[in-house]
Amino acid sequence: MNLNKKLIILIFIVFSCGDRTIKYEYTIYRDGKIEFLREPFNEGSKEFIEKGDFVMDSPDGDTLMLGKYSNGFKVGRWEYFPNDSQTVNIDWTIYENEKSGISINYPSDWKLINSSQRPFQAVFSTESEIKEDKYFILSFYLKKSINMTLDEYWNLYNSRTHSNDSVKSYLLRKFSQDSSEYYLSTYTVNKNNEEVFIMNFLGESDGKIYDITYSSLKGEVEKKFIVFLDMIRSIRFNGIRFFSPFKETKIIELNWPSKPDRKS
Repeated sequence: MNLNKKLIILIFIVFSCGDRTIKYEYTIYRDGKIEFLREPFNEGSKEFIEKGDFVMDSPDGDTLMLGKYSNGFKVGRWEYFPNDSQTVNIDWTIYENEKSGISINYPSDWKLINSSQRPFQAVFSTESEIKEDKYFILSFYLKKSINMTLDEYWNLYNSRTHSNDSVKSYLLRKFSQDSSEYYLSTYTVNKNNEEVFIMNFLGESDGKIYDITYSSLKGEVEKKFIVFLDMIRSIRFNGIRFFSPFKETKIIELNWPSKPDRKS
């Protein structure tokens, strides 16, 4: 894998050889799988990794994505190559809110919904005539108020989802970074005579459990995974990354014991 940056960054890396080596990790969705690719850098070049032109190649030399960063956030048109025959284009912009402290990337054609209850909420165009279950929502709950751990909240979320016989398929994963854990759950369900694809990401920070859900009409799965994973990577609360690219991530696939025959 090669992360090709502007010449000034390459020069900076060469002359920073005395710095401690760090690894920058990138989340990709390719050939139907989530992968974490890691590339070593000198720590002195850390602030330059997500600035300017950015190209990521696979270990085999295939281009996976390309675009431009501005101070850690994607801006403008990005191209992604989730398989050998497909190109996904996404135009990124940035949402920042001083009151809630959140900063996040989101597709520029989405419509933001102002909410006093949630740090971020948006809707998007859909071919479905049913709009109420097509959204992206980031919400949080104080752990001391709901009296739950992250594991207990994840179990409650899946218990409620699995109590509905409309679940057609699902896949559950745990991401681990050092002492931090996150849960990614994806579901295909029948709602109002149509198939809805739901992606849910759970994590915790500063005594809060964050619940991030992307619900849309089934289809364009590659694009939706790219959007969802990149948005999660971009999230910052008061300047601190919610899901750090400078830590090694491990993936564990999980079973749901009450409905093992539906895992797909």
